[in-house]
Amino acid sequence: YLKAPLNTSSHLTGPAGWTRSTASEASIAAAWPGAQLLGVRGRILKRASPDTTSTDEELVCLLASLRGQPCDQQLVDRLRAAAAAMALLEQPEALAAAERAGICASSLIPRLQQAVVHDADDASGLAAALSELISSLSGQGEHTLRLAVRESALLLWCRPRGAGTGTRLWRASQLCAWACETHWAGLDLTGSRVLELGCGTAAAGLAAAALGAREVTLTDVDPAALRLAKRNAARNFLPNVRVAHLDAEASEASEAAAEGRFDLLLAADLVYGFVSPDRLAATAERLLEGPHARALFVHDGDGCRSEGARQGVAGFVAAVEAATALRCVRSETVDKDWVTGRELAAPLLLQLFAAPLHPT
Repeated sequence: YLKAPLNTSSHLTGPAGWTRSTASEASIAAAWPGAQLLGVRGRILKRASPDTTSTDEELVCLLASLRGQPCDQQLVDRLRAAAAAMALLEQPEALAAAERAGICASSLIPRLQQAVVHDADDASGLAAALSELISSLSGQGEHTLRLAVRESALLLWCRPRGAGTGTRLWRASQLCAWACETHWAGLDLTGSRVLELGCGTAAAGLAAAALGAREVTLTDVDPAALRLAKRNAARNFLPNVRVAHLDAEASEASEAAAEGRFDLLLAADLVYGFVSPDRLAATAERLLEGPHARALFVHDGDGCRSEGARQGVAGFVAAVEAATALRCVRSETVDKDWVTGRELAAPLLLQLFAAPLHPT
């Protein structure tokens, strides 16, 4: 149920082309058939409301079973199953279950050291399995985040404490998805071609696909982010989604992978001290086409950002309009959470630009 088979094409197809089983499912079933973790996995992947208590207790039992287990193949299978099960939960839920099971990263490190000493080549796979679970228990592992979209939710792989910008779900991406869903400033994604710049986890672009976009292209300059975006698209069974390498600040030559022009560009939190607003805007201008084409930029007003980043956000509209034919048609500061209504510690900024009509 998890992901499409990897092939040479960067296009993702619908459910007919998807595989039904994965290594994670097999390891869970082999190591802990009584815990019914596959049933929990099915509920989550079908986007139903999972029974969090049941899921947590099953994971607690699985993790607790590791204590005192001899170093054999069954331990390897259970370690892999535990890491796979932790990845299905959000990080706080997974770490809380581990605490209740009495398992922590430091308790497994001596076993890892012994495994390396006795099997330097790791022929049994024990060291790799221990390392994977230790990574999850230390907060560096892969987990699931849920992003509500209409009546359902996108399920996104992420590493909440991982390095790099493409490992977590940023506030700006969530606001970008909300703007698309609520038709902010008249946005209507139905039947449109959408491109996300600097996609990271691809939350905004995948939300666009779920909201009726005809085609979605997810782009980033980081190959690791593109691999993650492809996995997240596959996990949510979204057709007509592709990934492509694109440097948002580079020349037109790097945009060949984008394949044409688009009705809507999404750019969440791309203005840093080292990103040039005018070059970013020039890329957006080249990729848009038609009198109704739009570019949505979402900026984070976090006061901890560098001075260059803050100046880039403050002067973004002026820089864009001076460097390109794009014009800002709406700008709005968001200082309250769009779901709960609570005051935000730092505001975010929505800016929508209209594209010029490109000659045919």
